[in-house]
Parts: sequence; structure tokens; C-alpha cells
Amino acid sequence: MKISEIIPKTLEEAVDTLFNSIDEVDIKAIEKEKLTFSSLHHSLGTKIRNTWGLWGNSRLTKHFKNRFGLGHADDMSGIILEMLDSKYFNKEFDLARKVEFYHSYWIKQRTDPLTQKPIV
Repeated sequence: MKISEIIPKTLEEAVDTLFNSIDEVDIKAIEKEKLTFSSLHHSLGTKIRNTWGLWGNSRLTKHFKNRFGLGHADDMSGIILEMLDSKYFNKEFDLARKVEFYHSYWIKQRTDPLTQKPIV
């Protein structure tokens, strides 16, 4: 899958961009290997994080920080991939529940989910 160099503005735009770039090679690989997009954290997820500047301060990063209070690139790409799964496989995705999952995870680690700084 080719990742657009143009950084999406929102989560929804990111999912739509990826969905529209799925080609026959991707479809065959997914069906043959019985994969989901969210299982591609280390391949497609890495491309998303690096190409769309999720480790930095891109407009998509700012969107995630402002809308969801999440500042870790892995969390952002995870949500994008799970929403892509939801759209591609026509299944439900509870965005609020997933955001809460990441918030809870970081709080248990004594880390602020937004800033990624230790909570003292």
C-alpha cells in the first residue's frame, strides 16, 4: 500500500486516504494471509507513523492530541489501523472505548497520555 505524502488533517481523513489506496495486491495479501490492517503495526503502522509525522508535531498529531488527548504515535497509528479494519471489513469500532483503553494504559504506567511525561 502506498502512503500519501500529504498528511491528513483528521482521523477520518487518514482512514479514508488509506482505504482509497488499497489495491489488488493488498487485497490478495490480506485474504491469503488472513490478515487485518491492525495486525500490520510493524509494517503499515510504521509507514503511517513515519510518513505522516506522528512522532513529531504534524497536523494529524495535533488532531489526535486536541481531540483525544493522546500523544504517542503508536496509539495514533493503532487507532487509524483499527478504524481502517472497521471500514474495510464492515465491522463496528468503538472509538471512545479505544481512546479510553489507551488513556487507562498510560495512567497505569504513571505516564500522562498526552505529554508522555511521568505522573508524579
